[in-house]
Amino acid sequence: MRILDAERVLLRNWKEADRDLFHEINADRKVMEFFPFRRTKAESDALFDKVRGTIDDTGLGFYALADKATDEPMGFCGLSRPNLEPQLETTGVEIG
Repeated sequence: MRILDAERVLLRNWKEADRDLFHEINADRKVMEFFPFRRTKAESDALFDKVRGTIDDTGLGFYALADKATDEPMGFCGLSRPNLEPQLETTGVEIG
């Protein structure tokens, strides 16, 4: 499912083929510098499955950011309702 098309990139839902990149992102020291921990493969897989399944009727979610010409994922971005109490209130929207 495509969410947004731009000239050179698109936002789309995650595909099974993106799972390894998702783990690489969640295990990277620099990417996760301001997060409380880096994720193991199992933790990353669980989050991948959750992120793929949490796109709701509002359109909020963390989507894969992909090269439009090749559909190769580069990372992710989006808006989401956080489930991170007590660090973040559940009434807010997280920018990622």
